[in-house]
Amino acid sequence: MDVTSLYTNIPHEEGIEACRKVWDLRQNKRPSTESLVKLVERTLKLNNFMFNGDHYLQINGTSMGTKMAPSYANIFMGDFEDRLLRQAPSKPLSWLRFIDDIEMKWTEGRERLDEFIDFTNKFHPSIKFTVEISDSSNVFLDTKSTLRDGGIHFDLHTKDTDSHLYLRTDSCHPPHVFKGIPKGLATRIRRICSSDDSFHLRSKELSQRLCHRGYNAKSVHESISAVQRIDRQDLLQYKPKSLGSRIPLVTTFHPTLLGISAILKDNLSTLHQSKRMKKVIPSPPLVSYRKPRSIKDHLVRSRLDNPKPVGSFSTCTNKRCKLCPRSQTTSTFKSTNTGHEYKILTNVSCKSRNVVYLITCRVCQKQYIGETEDGLNMRINNHRSSITTGKMNLPVAQHFNQDNHSWEDMEVVPIDHNVSWTIDQRVAKENFWQYTLKTIEPDGLNKRSDTLHMSRKY
Repeated sequence: MDVTSLYTNIPHEEGIEACRKVWDLRQNKRPSTESLVKLVERTLKLNNFMFNGDHYLQINGTSMGTKMAPSYANIFMGDFEDRLLRQAPSKPLSWLRFIDDIEMKWTEGRERLDEFIDFTNKFHPSIKFTVEISDSSNVFLDTKSTLRDGGIHFDLHTKDTDSHLYLRTDSCHPPHVFKGIPKGLATRIRRICSSDDSFHLRSKELSQRLCHRGYNAKSVHESISAVQRIDRQDLLQYKPKSLGSRIPLVTTFHPTLLGISAILKDNLSTLHQSKRMKKVIPSPPLVSYRKPRSIKDHLVRSRLDNPKPVGSFSTCTNKRCKLCPRSQTTSTFKSTNTGHEYKILTNVSCKSRNVVYLITCRVCQKQYIGETEDGLNMRINNHRSSITTGKMNLPVAQHFNQDNHSWEDMEVVPIDHNVSWTIDQRVAKENFWQYTLKTIEPDGLNKRSDTLHMSRKY
């Protein structure tokens, strides 16, 4: 049996309550159950993802990529199966589960089996099961069990889609990793296969696949032979892991670091000259390598760049507007110095506030970048007033009061806009565009001193 899409179908409240039950059974209740419950609630209920630039909140289940997802799903299923099996009218002979995969043996006949399957699929509104039934064989995880000669024969099971892409020997990993892979895979086969014939067959397949990935045939054969000499019953016994006391030194692997363990060992006496350090680090640290960035890490991203938004500046039809007759509807603007053309990324009108704008002189093509917190049309009216009143201390008024220049020669287009900008953010954008479009004198009309001030009044 297999639970259909378990991770995304766990109701938040039921999953949290299952966690609460388990945590209340702990002998050591630090951290407290309520603290853990609050952390789980935040992880589940504030889990957002982004698609096409929009944020979405996951309202049910948990994403498979979350680190807590397997443990959370396992706790939920533990509580779920306990209630299910207690209330079931007929019960299986055995029920083994690994997260969402279930292996079950049934001895009550096919009719009652169908009733049990129907009961399990009606037991919960969102937790449903798919079932594979066989009288002679069964697949559970990577194990295939078959009834043969009055007993159960176990063999290794691999999916047809398994490409067996084991770690290549020319990849950037410590040497001990490559030594451990053949032995680890052979040990798995030895543990699963109940007969020598199936072990030899699967070992031969493993050897061929490893050699295809660059492993030395002799080394692979030696690893398999060493594993074959181990009693299978010993491998089936659970062995608790001992907790080491050595302090780990975690670093990103590089081939030049292979001698770091010997260096630490040779220089430990220097560290032990301090009694305090000798207590903290009594033995050489255990060097542990993290995987360096691969080509895949450099090329593949979990989030794709969204296409840049397309905006435009639209002129109005108000006859009293002094800006729009000096402008035209457009979605782009251009630097007269560099020749580069840029897209307007937001929709802007003559009444927009918090705007960075571009003034171009139609006579000599000189350009000026300005910013305004007020409406753009009001800002341009201020420029018009400074020109007509001859305020020669202002760069725009000074330029358009030259010979053969007038107010009518000004063309205006807003190029950047954000209603939430602070004054510092807006002025920073103004400075950015001044340098990008090269509007600072002598190339343009902006005074160099203007870029040194983060706020100013015109």
